[in-house]
Amino acid sequence: MTTTVGLTLNRNPSEPELSLVPIFISQLLVWWYWAALTPAVWWLGRTFPVERQRLAFSLPIHAACAMAAGLFYAISSALIMRLSFPETAGTEPLLQWIRNYLTTRLPVGVLLYFALLGIGAALDSRLRLRQRDLHAARLSEQLAQAQVQALQTQLQPHFLFNTLHAIGMLVHEDPPAAGRMLTRLGDLLRQTLALTDVPEIPLRQELSILDDYLGIERVRFGDRLSVELEIDQSLLSAAVPTFVMQPLVENAVRFGVTSRVGPGRVRIIAKPVGSGMQLVVQDDGPETNGEQKSAELLGHMPGATSLDEATPGMMPIGVSASTHSEARNGIGLSSIKARLAALYPHEEQASLALIKLPNGGTSAVLSLPRRDIHA
Repeated sequence: MTTTVGLTLNRNPSEPELSLVPIFISQLLVWWYWAALTPAVWWLGRTFPVERQRLAFSLPIHAACAMAAGLFYAISSALIMRLSFPETAGTEPLLQWIRNYLTTRLPVGVLLYFALLGIGAALDSRLRLRQRDLHAARLSEQLAQAQVQALQTQLQPHFLFNTLHAIGMLVHEDPPAAGRMLTRLGDLLRQTLALTDVPEIPLRQELSILDDYLGIERVRFGDRLSVELEIDQSLLSAAVPTFVMQPLVENAVRFGVTSRVGPGRVRIIAKPVGSGMQLVVQDDGPETNGEQKSAELLGHMPGATSLDEATPGMMPIGVSASTHSEARNGIGLSSIKARLAALYPHEEQASLALIKLPNGGTSAVLSLPRRDIHA
């Protein structure tokens, strides 16, 4: 359309007046040539890229192609206009007519070729960048999945070794109890091995795994172990990292029951908090004279200026590390922290905190974003 208007406005007054419609049709035929040529130009651009390393080889090829395309464009334009509007040629010979078009249209044709070449190169570059970003995102996701699986498999032998050690202690003291523990251990391992490649499971399934583990500990400790469950039923389908609660409960049993002469209590709480959720495992701690113990924060609790803000309703006594708290941060809790970073890299809600309570116990608070898994 622009070319049509330009030809009409630039018409010599001595030439006969031309209708817009025939001019538009003739120019449409000319520009269809460039539309048909575009895929070929882009193919040449991909085959002979104009890059610094290949410039000496590619540039002459494109220069020759541009001249050929420009020549065809100029000659075809001259012939189309000559045939469409013979009255405008007058007595001018055909060769002179074509020569005039070569003077004006050949440079335009060369420029159009290189313009198409540049557009194709820009589109290819954008496509390559997008593919590179997608590839990088896939690699990052695969790396995160590999990290989660590695950490998950790290937790399983850690738990297995501890349990086998406990069974070994019972073999001579109480063989029937050791047998019951082995049966429970077999049930538990069947579940955990089936979930090796599953990063998240519903809380309901995680609690089922935890029940098998607690069955082992109940055989081991008998009446000395008391377990209280406070589970919000609306969270049973919420996604949690696979095998995430067992290390927390194992820590609670180790420091809240094993270290006590009398009975010990472990509380397991699941509750919604804002748009997320919290899994809390509390123990009574070792029997002490009421000395205050420190709190150590694992992970991050964004937006909280103190542990009171991070975990409402709990009263940490301080933030300095102690020998006792360092002992609790074994492979299990370190792996949980690393798994949170791998599973939820952009989720500020994902964190793990150890809170030392005034009564001498400890509360492990696992904060997670809430997302349901529907079977």
